[in-house]
Amino acid sequence: MLITVLVSALAGGLFSLLLAFAAIKLKADQTIGGVSLNMLAPAFAVVITWAIQGQGQTVINVPTAWIKITPEAFGLTSSLTPSFFEIVVFKYLYITTPLALFIAFVSWLVLYKTKIGLRIRSCGEHPHAADSVGINVYKIRYLGVFISGLLAGIGGMAFTIAAGSGFQSSVAGYGFLALAVMIFGNWKPWRILGASLFFAFFKSLAGMSGSLSDTFSFIPKLPIYIYLMLPYVVTMIVLAFTSKKSHAPKAEGIPYDPGQR
Repeated sequence: MLITVLVSALAGGLFSLLLAFAAIKLKADQTIGGVSLNMLAPAFAVVITWAIQGQGQTVINVPTAWIKITPEAFGLTSSLTPSFFEIVVFKYLYITTPLALFIAFVSWLVLYKTKIGLRIRSCGEHPHAADSVGINVYKIRYLGVFISGLLAGIGGMAFTIAAGSGFQSSVAGYGFLALAVMIFGNWKPWRILGASLFFAFFKSLAGMSGSLSDTFSFIPKLPIYIYLMLPYVVTMIVLAFTSKKSHAPKAEGIPYDPGQR
């Protein structure tokens, strides 16, 4: 499991350096560069799969011992009448869930309690002020993009595990949903975590729509496609009411030019 996390993070980090080079070194528009890389990634993944296994779609053997938290993974035995806690933890909880909570805590700790975190925030808010006190803005921005790539790689691994074993070389639009979560969370780690849980609730609701309407009579039995649209519709509605109050870092998306003040 640890090796899988490390390899996924490293792959995402290395791929993110392409965007860093284009946006920081070449001063290209990061939106255009990001969309281009977003189109390149699935095609590149299919090409690599063809080169290794001779087909564009493959089956990923997901180990169940540590991916899904089970009593056996901790040397325990399953009880015949599991409690509510055992059902939630040992039936529906993946190891990636506590990993996400741990990453959120580390992100907050690094950004707000360490020197490197202060430098990262300063290079996103006032890069010229950071440069005036001897901070290498280019170096810090490369580091920030690389870290974001590491986290994106881990997120892609988590999606692959949760979605099943079929390799589709796509994350079904979750990357753009992550952008919405970041805006809704106002670029703050704990707020982003709360926004993630908010959207995850509606995504889970969509996934269980068939059984929910049978269990709870007050939930209308609509076509499943209506429920599958729900997370994205909620995203647009929430962003429509919260985007004006969201404040991005002042220098976000602006190439750094030391000659401008």
